[in-house]
Amino acid sequence: MTLLQITNRIPYPLTDGGAIAVYNVTKYMHLAGNKVILASLNTNKHYQEPSVMEEFAEVHTTNIKTDLSLLNAVSNLFFSSIPYNIQRFLSQEFSELLQKLIQKYNPDIIQLEGLHLCLYIHAIQSVSKAPIILRAHNVEFEIWERLAKNEKNLLKKLYLKNLSKKIRKFEIDHINLLDGIIAISSKDAKQFLEWGFKGPITYVPVGVSEKWLSQPLIFEEPIKKIGFLGSLEWLPNVQGLEWFLNNIWLEFHKNFPKIELHIAGRNPSKKVLNWNYPNVKIHGEVPDALKFLQQFSLLIVPLLSGSGMRVKVIESMALGKCIITSNVGAEGIEIENKKNILIADTPQEWLNMLNLAVQNMNIIKEIGFNARSFVKEHYQWENLVCKMINFYQQFNVLQNA
Repeated sequence: MTLLQITNRIPYPLTDGGAIAVYNVTKYMHLAGNKVILASLNTNKHYQEPSVMEEFAEVHTTNIKTDLSLLNAVSNLFFSSIPYNIQRFLSQEFSELLQKLIQKYNPDIIQLEGLHLCLYIHAIQSVSKAPIILRAHNVEFEIWERLAKNEKNLLKKLYLKNLSKKIRKFEIDHINLLDGIIAISSKDAKQFLEWGFKGPITYVPVGVSEKWLSQPLIFEEPIKKIGFLGSLEWLPNVQGLEWFLNNIWLEFHKNFPKIELHIAGRNPSKKVLNWNYPNVKIHGEVPDALKFLQQFSLLIVPLLSGSGMRVKVIESMALGKCIITSNVGAEGIEIENKKNILIADTPQEWLNMLNLAVQNMNIIKEIGFNARSFVKEHYQWENLVCKMINFYQQFNVLQNA
């Protein structure tokens, strides 16, 4: 099978969930014996040499500037039906590149990695009858709707509400232009069906590679530090952390003044770097995510907004870590509260779970053991990509493997 995989950036380095989710599909599709043509917008913000992916795919790129502009954002608000965060990825040069690649390789499947690439459906359909599949990494409007709900600044709140409505309309308008959808979770798949999608649909979550499952189980006893790892340029992470620090950490610190919170992630703003809370250490980007996470027995993921699935939750579970997160943070993962993860939403629930965990090492070990077993059974990349390939078969695609 020849797969044309279209992405809004080169999925490397593996420092965020989006890159991990795309990179491993490329890798394991190749390892399954398929030919992968990777067509990527190469953004100035996440620029990479195409050679970083050439082990698994034939790579073609178009350079594009996607810098945020207040003037363009305001103009878009009034004069464009395309949401601003999506419009930034529109490129005539990339449209032409896609058409040339389709005419040259005649792919069996064309896979759009995320909503942003729906901008190119019409350009693709003008030269190809191959099935176009959206791999929906989330229900995009939910992220912005939830951000708006939790935003305190009135002007930002109004802007985010408007943006979420435009994104929702864009999603609904484009889903029935597709031949199929691979959602990241059953919840997301249900949303697309409720919007009226009539084609084949399945869900395939993000997985973990063997290196995460083969690490030794490490438990710090007693608990002296708690960890967080996630992109610090992703608004839901920053919003959730700020809420946690103000509403939970200060109270928790009174009872456990020696326990530290270590926060790591790429591209923290000056505001984040200047956070001043007791026993909170801001690391910024760390060179080795696995090595950083292995320092901790207890991790937090305090999300108020977001959609899809949190890759770092799955990877941390694979390491046998005890994680406390919100229902939003656990979305897309069919976990069981108090069996393989701890769930908290209100400040009091968070305090209860933190108190329970730091005072009971048996709880941390039990959750950690169960978490690793759960991930090993359900979230290995080889099995997930096989499910994706099986989904393609209904489009009469012949796998060459």
